[in-house]
Amino acid sequence: MIEPAPNNSQKFQTKFNQLKDSLTKRLGNPTYKNIEHNITREDAFRDDLKWNGTNCVKAYLLMFGNRVNNYREIRLIIYND
Repeated sequence: MIEPAPNNSQKFQTKFNQLKDSLTKRLGNPTYKNIEHNITREDAFRDDLKWNGTNCVKAYLLMFGNRVNNYREIRLIIYND
């Protein structure tokens, strides 16, 4: 049986999850987590995670989306505080 190709939303969600898992492995569990795409009924949403790692390394992972036009954008910010 041939499985259908993933759409862009699924590809972005997969990439977001891969980045989240990689950052969690390196920096520990997120200190802040706000996942809206599963709970909001609004057209636009923002999922974001924040890590406060060791050695003052911090990271933000964000995904912006719009259900109407299937828009997705992932932002990753890593910095040393």
